[in-house]
Amino acid sequence: MSIQPDIPSLLSRRDQIKDRLYTSLHHLIFEAAAELVPPALSEADLKALVLPERGFPAPVVFAFHRGLMNAALTQNTHGFKSLSDDLARLSDAEATAPETLTAADMSEACFSATSMQALKTAFQDDVGLTAHLGAPDPAMRDAANTHLETAMSTLAKIAPDWHREIELLGSQIINTQSQDETVSIGGAAVFDAFGAVLINPETFRSPSVPLTQLVHEVSHQHMFLFHLDDAILLNDDEAAYASPLRQEPRPMEGIFHAGWVSARMSLVADAVLSSSDRPDWADAMAAEKETTIAVFKDCAEVIDEHAEFTPFGRALYTTAREAIDAL
Repeated sequence: MSIQPDIPSLLSRRDQIKDRLYTSLHHLIFEAAAELVPPALSEADLKALVLPERGFPAPVVFAFHRGLMNAALTQNTHGFKSLSDDLARLSDAEATAPETLTAADMSEACFSATSMQALKTAFQDDVGLTAHLGAPDPAMRDAANTHLETAMSTLAKIAPDWHREIELLGSQIINTQSQDETVSIGGAAVFDAFGAVLINPETFRSPSVPLTQLVHEVSHQHMFLFHLDDAILLNDDEAAYASPLRQEPRPMEGIFHAGWVSARMSLVADAVLSSSDRPDWADAMAAEKETTIAVFKDCAEVIDEHAEFTPFGRALYTTAREAIDAL
């Protein structure tokens, strides 16, 4: 167990979730809802959509799965039929995740209307920060993409395993801003749109920002994968603890996620700073490293006092502590 990227293990986990996605969609479409909503696609079509030889399912396929699951649970027959029809109409290009990092705007110029709605729904949070997503300003987006490309080309040279992990967990980068002027978002990743990362290009002032932002979000995706097979924490879901990052108390899961993500951001910052190919914008990573180490240590105080781990969760936390102690 390591907090560093483990590409063979990650590839294996991706194969597993692809199989699970197919099994769940098959059950929903051909078993659970078949009597009320005739399947909009054949079993062979579903297999080609989710288990393609051409690549990995796109984030929108995961988003449609979540929509179908919600419709089935709420007995929304009309919604289930509409979503299954839209899923059946996905083109090969829409249904397949990009193999390399690809940036697109949250707009109908980049996604079909039905795909964009499925993605927006998948990313909706419970406090409304992502309720009004739209395309960013084009000029700002272009400048941000330049920083993004610089950051990723540097990372590919300095720390190729970290770069490959981002490709495997967040190859679809979606540029977006809230259309509600009272709300500002930084970024987001959700398992219901696995493989996609929301980013707000307004925040990109140097290549250090997209680099740390992507590591932050794909680290959350990493944790989502762990949760598929292990609870990690045994704390009561209703219990809340003082959070070093927020005014209101948070469940232990949120505090542990914040600590794990911060530890990984520290490691990437250290990799850039200690490289013989250190870029001219690396000074910004020094502050990032200092900040994220401090965040991890603040989280660790709460975790040490209150966390109730599974054996696997304890191993995850131990590797994070050891990695931070070694910096």
